[in-house]
Amino acid sequence: MREYQRRYKEQHGYYQTRLYDKGRKKQYAITCAHCGREAPVTKASAQYCSHACWYEAKKAK
Repeated sequence: MREYQRRYKEQHGYYQTRLYDKGRKKQYAITCAHCGREAPVTKASAQYCSHACWYEAKKAK
């Protein structure tokens, strides 16, 4: 397995098992429905900038 990983790294520039070498998720800029600040999020349909804002909005209902 070590030999395979060494050859894979020579060909591709990174080890196959290192998940954090892969690209980051796309980010979307949203305006939070609770606090009104703009924030980058990874889900296009997100409405809140953080879990705290989501919780406060749900608690206010």
